[in-house]
Order: sequence, then C-alpha cells, then structure tokens
Amino acid sequence: MADTSAKKRAAIAAKRRRLKAAIKKVEQQIKQAEGVQKRLKRADDKIDVSLERWERRLFVFHAGEMAPVVVTDRFEGESAEKIKARLPEPLEEMDADKSSAQCVQREISIQIRKLDTYILKKKRELASLRVQLAAL
Repeated sequence: MADTSAKKRAAIAAKRRRLKAAIKKVEQQIKQAEGVQKRLKRADDKIDVSLERWERRLFVFHAGEMAPVVVTDRFEGESAEKIKARLPEPLEEMDADKSSAQCVQREISIQIRKLDTYILKKKRELASLRVQLAAL
C-alpha cells in the first residue's frame, strides 16, 4: 500500500512539473506576442505621424502663394512654366507613397487584430493550465 501511495505522489509530482513547464511556455508565448504587437503599434503610430506631416505639408503647398506656380508679375516666365509642367509628377509620386503607407497601415492593423486573438487564446490556455495545477 505504501508503494502505491509513493507511485501516486510521484505521478502527481511529474504531472505538476509538466503543467509548470507548459505554463512557463505559454507565458513566454504571450510575452513574445505582446512584444511583437507593441512594436507593430509603434510602427503604426510612426506611419500616422508621417501621414499627418505629409498632409500638413501638402496643404501648405496647395494653400501657399506658390500653389499656382505661375503668378503674373511675381512668378512667371520660362522657369515657372517648367516647374508647372513638372509639378504633377512629384505630386503623383507623393500620392502613391501615401497610398502605399496606408496599405501598410491596414496590414499592420490586421496583424494587430490577429495577435489580439492569439493572445486571448493563449491566456485562456494559461488559465486552464493553472486550474489543472491548482486541482492537484
């Protein structure tokens, strides 16, 4: 009978070690996912700041005195005409860059939501493992 009791205690101790190892692994997975999520959120914030800066500068450009490029008795002549002819190209490039940044932002948002789901799943798993450990 003492032999059976010792086997049960050894089995419980082994299960406790397995559960503790599983808990530690899940805690590390959660910590790693939260770290990635935090870095993604920082990247998203940086893109936001850059887009806001871009919008302000574009507004200033369109609202500024150079917006029409050719201004009679101020900015006219061959140089103004050359600038006017070349201006749409950089503006189109700027719009394309802005659009690309917004696409990256959408993808970042998707990844953040997926990480939210993953973290929630892992936290549930962690809670279940802790309940199992407490029941021993």
